[in-house]
Amino acid sequence: MNRRETIRGLCLLLSSGVGSRSWAAQYDSVDRAMEDEIISSIQLELEILSQYSPDGGDRGDGLNIAAAGGRAGTVAKTPLEISDELDEAFISYGGNYSIPQSVIDAIPNIDTRYWSLPPANRIAPDWPDEYAAPDYAHLTQFDGDLSGAFEFSAATLQFLASRNGFDLADAQIVLFGLRGCAPGSADLQGWAPTHTLSLQTPDHVHPRCVLGAWNRENDQILIAPASTVPEAQSIHASTKSKGLGTSLLPTGLYHYRVGTHKASHPRRKQPGSFLIDQYNYLVLRSPNDLKYDPNQEYEVWTVGAAHNIHSAGSGRNIPRYYSAGCQVIPGYYSGSDREYSEGAWRGFRQSLGVVDASGTTTPPPPALRGRIPYVLFTGKEAALFDLQREDFLARYYRLRVGSSGDNVKKIQAELNQNFEFPRPLQSGSFDTMTAFGALRLQKDRIGEYVSPIVELS
Repeated sequence: MNRRETIRGLCLLLSSGVGSRSWAAQYDSVDRAMEDEIISSIQLELEILSQYSPDGGDRGDGLNIAAAGGRAGTVAKTPLEISDELDEAFISYGGNYSIPQSVIDAIPNIDTRYWSLPPANRIAPDWPDEYAAPDYAHLTQFDGDLSGAFEFSAATLQFLASRNGFDLADAQIVLFGLRGCAPGSADLQGWAPTHTLSLQTPDHVHPRCVLGAWNRENDQILIAPASTVPEAQSIHASTKSKGLGTSLLPTGLYHYRVGTHKASHPRRKQPGSFLIDQYNYLVLRSPNDLKYDPNQEYEVWTVGAAHNIHSAGSGRNIPRYYSAGCQVIPGYYSGSDREYSEGAWRGFRQSLGVVDASGTTTPPPPALRGRIPYVLFTGKEAALFDLQREDFLARYYRLRVGSSGDNVKKIQAELNQNFEFPRPLQSGSFDTMTAFGALRLQKDRIGEYVSPIVELS
């Protein structure tokens, strides 16, 4: 018989993060600027999370926190307090979004130094083994040598979107991310029907992902080197605030609009960026180390904010990037008005028509004036499709954040039978509440909140 669990309202756990440096002194001024950015990111997320409506509506369901990992999991009993006292970890919804004044007062004084510290004084960033990585655990059944280069095209995106139940409607341009891969230098020449990529392991230091755009009218693909994971320096700083300000965005379908990243900060604003256009979405936080492993006792699944697509804040031959969890492309802005950009970020947006030939921001073309779908997958999924592996083609059917349709309704019906929710899940959309429910179901089945991805048989 299925066990039912009352899902309790608790206070929101807030957290943040940062990264390592052997190329020290010559980049001191850049690193100091990045340290300032971290405080800005923590304050921005604090501001947005504080505006969430606990009553739900178009701002979400007042969903609060899920706990992950450890022998008993973790639960936020009060803001910024983590407890492992309970025998049973659980998800909490609704409740109190208030943040202690002492935490707010301490944010401007958080010590954000990381790369300027001696190596012995820095926590090293790490990436979990595949079975523990939230976006890779569902792929461990597909073993084999995937170390070579692979071809990537619109056919790959069409397959992955279809098998994940992603409704892209009539969007002409779809933005995409591939976590854990890199383009060859010859494949950065603008729109093309096919690009050659290779798999890499994210390390929170170097941009080891790809961002791109898919023109569905002619199936041309645009790619750029990128990162879809937080940078080590940000993760490190956020351990001082229990994870507030930095988090890992799970793979899935999201929606964005063209706008200005950090518009309220004249010296940090990034016009012509892509701003996430939804509230209360799921993220994973690491409150005490530089590794997003949900099997660890203090990792937490909770809600995030402001995971935008923007410049990585690097480009002057610096091999690192800056991100507190946003999807970023190497490049930077210059000039007092911050309208001029350089690096791969400039080239990517020029190809999309968001900046002109000089690198200056311009109004977006018609195809980018509304909500823009953004699909985020792993490079491994793309490589498996290119290999046309029979086992992958036969068994790869998934549901995750952004999926929709009858299969989602079936999962929601199962979740309703097992757990109590503020209101029944029946939308047919794999929303944040459904994602938290999927995590709780996984906890029952395998003992950990590893991933919100559902494998269909």
